[in-house]
Amino acid sequence: MKIQDILTDESKWTKGWNARNKKGAMVQENARNASRFCLYGAVWRTVHLDPNYDFNRALDKIRAKIGRDIFKWNDNPRRKFKSVRALIEELDI
Repeated sequence: MKIQDILTDESKWTKGWNARNKKGAMVQENARNASRFCLYGAVWRTVHLDPNYDFNRALDKIRAKIGRDIFKWNDNPRRKFKSVRALIEELDI
C-alpha cells in the first residue's frame, strides 16, 4: 500500500482537514466513511491500512522535498491535485 493508492484522483483529495467523507464533513483518517484525504491524512490512512508502512520515512521524504509544513503546502490556495499527485509519484510513496 502506498499514498499513491489512496490519492488516485482529485475526488480523493481535500484541503483544510486530514480527511472528509463523501458529503465533505470532517472525519478522522481512519474512519470507515473517510473518502477524501489531504497529503498528511493520506499518510496516516496508509498506516491504518498497512501497519508495516513506514510513516516516518514517508514524512521525511515529503518534508525533504517541500519543507516542514505539509499542511501549508497541501492547503495552499493555488495548489492543484496535479502537483500533489506528481509529488507522490516522484517520491514513490
